[in-house]
Parts: sequence; C-alpha cells; structure tokens
Amino acid sequence: MEYVKIEKTSTGYLLDPNCYLDWLDESSDLLPDGAMAFATDPGHYDVHSPRCVKDLRLVRAVLRDGQEGVSAEILLGVRDSDRKGWEIQYSNVAEFSVSSRYGDIVNEADFWKLGKVQLDEILPHKEGCRHEIQLLDGVIVVVAADIDSIWVEN
Repeated sequence: MEYVKIEKTSTGYLLDPNCYLDWLDESSDLLPDGAMAFATDPGHYDVHSPRCVKDLRLVRAVLRDGQEGVSAEILLGVRDSDRKGWEIQYSNVAEFSVSSRYGDIVNEADFWKLGKVQLDEILPHKEGCRHEIQLLDGVIVVVAADIDSIWVEN
C-alpha cells in the first residue's frame, strides 16, 4: 500500500486511510470512473458503516476468459453469508493474485487462511487501476481496466 497505513501495534493494528483519502480528493481524474466511485463510497472507509470494507472476508473469486478479455468477480462479504457485502467486478484483467502467508490458496475452502480485510487501496495503473486489498494474513491484487461494484444485501 502506498497511502493507506497499516501498522501492527502491541494491542492490534493501527489502520489509517487518511493520506489515501486526501490523495483521492486531489486525484479524482486519475482513476477510472467505476474505481473512483467504489473508493469514494461514503461507507467504504467509515469503520462505523456497515459498508466499510474492514472486517469483511473473501467469500468468492471467479475469473472468466471471454470475448472481451479476462474479467474477474470477487465478493468481500460478511462471514457465513454469501448475500451481503461488496460484489466487485473487474473488466479487462491484466493481473489477479491472491496470496497468504500460511500457504497456497487453491480454492474457496482456503479463503479462511486470508483472515479479515484490514483496508484496501486503488491506484492508477497503465492498464487502468490497481486494487490492493490487505487482509490480516494475505493480500489480493487486481490490475484491471476498471471496477464495477455494488453493495449487496440479504
């Protein structure tokens, strides 16, 4: 992460998105429209909002190779619910990686190894944007042309 600060302390983690939020205010024209809409959603970084990414988990990840290029879809959701959380779709995916410090992630049964989302950051990339999602025990990185996201409820 370049702007979002995540620091381990003696009592847990210090999570500070303020430098990133300042960057977003100054750089709104550098991100694709969908990525900017997701990053600036009013609940995205508000830890008191049910729409905050903090503490969500990776529930689903799907890659598709179609006529218009590779697309990806992930669901960052509430534990034990595949019907509530951020559903994020990526178009023209150039890079997709999921890594865990506890070993390989080979299927959805391994997603628990990643832990909960701490915070995320979307930055410009020559392909469109780079979305990095930092979890307690892993990281998801997606480079794509743009992002389309929706908060889904039960």
